[in-house]
Amino acid sequence: MTAFLFYVFSILAVAGAVVLVLHRNPVYSALSLIVTMFSLAALFAMQNAQFLAVLQVLLYAGAIMVLFLFVVMLINIRTETRSLRRFTGQTGVALALASLFLVEVIQLGLTAPRFLAGPVTGLGPAELGRAQTLASALFTKYLLPFELASILLFVAIIGGVYFAKRRLP
Repeated sequence: MTAFLFYVFSILAVAGAVVLVLHRNPVYSALSLIVTMFSLAALFAMQNAQFLAVLQVLLYAGAIMVLFLFVVMLINIRTETRSLRRFTGQTGVALALASLFLVEVIQLGLTAPRFLAGPVTGLGPAELGRAQTLASALFTKYLLPFELASILLFVAIIGGVYFAKRRLP
């Protein structure tokens, strides 16, 4: 039963991510990101990391996504403008990078069981989902990436508000 639920939530997370990337409406993309976040929270809970699952739901699917939806609604995108000319150079580069990514994923899939045989961090399964372990890693080893991500989100919101601001004549 656990393997079945793992596959269900994994497929749901991947499907939500694909809809997120491929849908043209930003509101539907944001909503599919919420589905992806809930699926990831379920996967965290299944791996005995309940604290990470709660954080995933409260912070990402809750607060951050409300913030993203607010910015999307603030921008007020009504119609999509399409360019008349085609960018063949960009299409070729995108196809080349996508095929390179596919080759990397296949190579990782063929070599991954060898690397996943041992423990990744040296911590026991009971210690991985604890708040103290996560806080210790987040505020010591990963403090700079954590702060850079918060600054990036802040700058993105300021940029969204700037572009949404209507200019009066």
